[in-house]
Amino acid sequence: MAMVHIVGCGLSGLSCAVQLAKQEIPITLYDQAGHAGGRCRSYHDTELDRLVDNGNHLILSGNSDVQHFLQQIGAQDTLIQSAEPSYFFTDVQSDKSWTVRISPGLFPFWIFNKDARVPGTKAIDYISSFWKVMTAKASDTFTERLNRQDNLVKLFWEPLAIAALNTEPETAAISLLKPVLRETFLRGGIYCKPMIAGPAGLSGSFIDPALTLLKAHQVPIHLNRRLRNIALENGRITRLEFTDSIVPIGPQDSIVLAVTAQVAGTLVPGLSVPQSFRSIINGHFRVRPRDASKLRLPNDNPIIGVFGGTAEWIFIRDDVVSTTTSAAEKIVDRAAEDIAAALWSDIRRIFHLEGEHSDTAWRIVKEKRATFAQTPEDVRRRPQTKPGIASNLFLAGDWIDNGLPATIEGSLRSGRWAAQAVAPYHGQKLPIPPGLR
Repeated sequence: MAMVHIVGCGLSGLSCAVQLAKQEIPITLYDQAGHAGGRCRSYHDTELDRLVDNGNHLILSGNSDVQHFLQQIGAQDTLIQSAEPSYFFTDVQSDKSWTVRISPGLFPFWIFNKDARVPGTKAIDYISSFWKVMTAKASDTFTERLNRQDNLVKLFWEPLAIAALNTEPETAAISLLKPVLRETFLRGGIYCKPMIAGPAGLSGSFIDPALTLLKAHQVPIHLNRRLRNIALENGRITRLEFTDSIVPIGPQDSIVLAVTAQVAGTLVPGLSVPQSFRSIINGHFRVRPRDASKLRLPNDNPIIGVFGGTAEWIFIRDDVVSTTTSAAEKIVDRAAEDIAAALWSDIRRIFHLEGEHSDTAWRIVKEKRATFAQTPEDVRRRPQTKPGIASNLFLAGDWIDNGLPATIEGSLRSGRWAAQAVAPYHGQKLPIPPGLR
């Protein structure tokens, strides 16, 4: 029977696998790591003695592929969602704080309410800036379309862009913000509620339930299997050469390569992939028991946007405060101790805590190649789901041309697209669920 071989058990590979398994299409999964999930996973940190996520991820209620995937694996109620479509921000230098409140319906009433919008901005600022983003060309950078000195740009657009694109504004491809806005802010507040992983972490929401489903469908999953070469003969992949074995590929078999851009570029001759990458730094701090009650934000929002400090976003889950700093090239090579001190300084000022970082348990996680650099040049290098190099080769990953930035939503969509593309070669056609593209 024809088999789909999926190489990579990150979100993209699991997304593809779940769609195919539910249609009873035979699949086999491989991953070079000893665990599934890639960058989207949780682990028990011995220093904090708490479950933490490898990286912090902000999800929006309008992320349709996230919602679809969680529903597919029975985990739709595992995320923490803000009660309102609101975003709390603070400036650690001036100690000023404000909340942006998105109105629930399609019409943006909130931009006409000075108490709901960014301080020092007017309704016309939003209309003008939305138009500038939505009419941007593929070659335009953030700073070519928006003035970073404007309050709205500085206090709204820039943190949104850096978080979504993980690229400095001077070189970030602003056109990638179009689908983000189209699927969230331009649809109204009910699609803009911030969400984060719940008590069971990212693994409890995205990875473990997916593995449970695949196990129920008797899908073989081979971990600790590093793919070192792909054999191409007469326009087809004929075998997968792992470090410890060779897997022959039958005449009706297909391969979905759901690995990183760097790995795909070395395995597939002639494949166009992004060439530059950007880092992300995540910090995790376990506060003392007497301080846990201080970790409260307006409307019990689980995240806070930070200006004027080292942290850019702060995530709160019980007594653990986690931070994220994107496009972190300026500080990524600093010692973890120094980074922890700087991040703790932000946390201490925001929540009025006492003591130095050395008084609490902490962990710094550096991801030096977290995503590809989402510049106009590297966006043009993104390949299609079916790159045309081999008739039975398909691609999945946040770095392929899925129309979205390199996010969880983009990863899941790329996997679903790969499943839809490969299914007809195995006698099936996967329907596109309502509300998805």
